[in-house]
Amino acid sequence: MKILSHVKKRPMEAWLGGITAGLGLWTLLPSTSMESSGYTKLLAMANEPTWGILFFLVGLASWLSVVLNGLRWWTPFTRAAMNAATAMLYAAWVGGFWGVNPASTAVYVYLCLVIVSVRCFYLAALDVNTRVGELRARINTRAI
Repeated sequence: MKILSHVKKRPMEAWLGGITAGLGLWTLLPSTSMESSGYTKLLAMANEPTWGILFFLVGLASWLSVVLNGLRWWTPFTRAAMNAATAMLYAAWVGGFWGVNPASTAVYVYLCLVIVSVRCFYLAALDVNTRVGELRARINTRAI
């Protein structure tokens, strides 16, 4: 199936979208998962359900953009945008944990996820560049 072949070509992006959506779902559970003092700065930015919704929607959109990649001309652009959004969400969490305790293991873990997100953004940007070249060639062919 064509859709599954896109996931196989971009497993890191699919994984990142999946764990980001999973973090959102985990945060949306009926229990309180952000009650420790390490979350003080993050809870000052947004409440727990808001973080959960943000992570779930961005993660789901990221995962879907990988699954649907190549089916339309705009899908590499969507992948790039979703990877940038994922990096920004995780960077906000790095900043939140850093503000409470710079030595927290959460700073390290979420910083690693920022790095993975930036790497995925870079790979999507390469695909955007390829797509722009294809679109330019198509436009130039029609102009002749």
